[in-house]
Amino acid sequence: MPRTSLVAILALASLLTLPSLSAAAASCGTENLYDLGEPREISAIVAQADANDTYKVMGSADGSPASFKLIVELANVVSTGHGLRTRATQVPPTTVRYLRIGDANGDAFFSLSELQAFCKAPTPFPPGMKIVEAPPAAAADSQAPPKPGSDTGRWALLLTAVALALAWLAYKTITRPSGGAAADATKEADKAAEPPPSDKPPTT
Repeated sequence: MPRTSLVAILALASLLTLPSLSAAAASCGTENLYDLGEPREISAIVAQADANDTYKVMGSADGSPASFKLIVELANVVSTGHGLRTRATQVPPTTVRYLRIGDANGDAFFSLSELQAFCKAPTPFPPGMKIVEAPPAAAADSQAPPKPGSDTGRWALLLTAVALALAWLAYKTITRPSGGAAADATKEADKAAEPPPSDKPPTT
């Protein structure tokens, strides 16, 4: 491969894009370990991390815990501003397969967004970063089914109870006798209670 930079191996290596690279990363506490796949010579490091902390970049040929040696300690750069800040440094050429960044020292709130390692420092150094816009967030679907755990069971029971009450009221209204029929029945009862007419002529 051309002796220029390790862009194809470990560049723009944010923790979100590492799975698509040939280098594998394993997070362990406040440290991140990167496997370059085979021993490679590096001579420049670029990292973007929290400004008010220091970070150690260490390398190893075989990955055993005792074999990691300090390559460079990235300084606290809070004097340039807060938030994520880029550090770029050139180091004496060293051959490693595993890169580890961590052992941070600062306010106990550490963050790392990018790590680059180069065989040879490119020109210009540090290289420019390509800035792209994030895709817009998808709008919430108003027709989407309710999420599990949402309070829909209580409303279903309430609506069922209301429907049953309305059905019972309608039934009672239909089966109740009308006012006219009740009056007719009363009249018939009164007639039945009257004595039958006598066929004797009235006396004077």
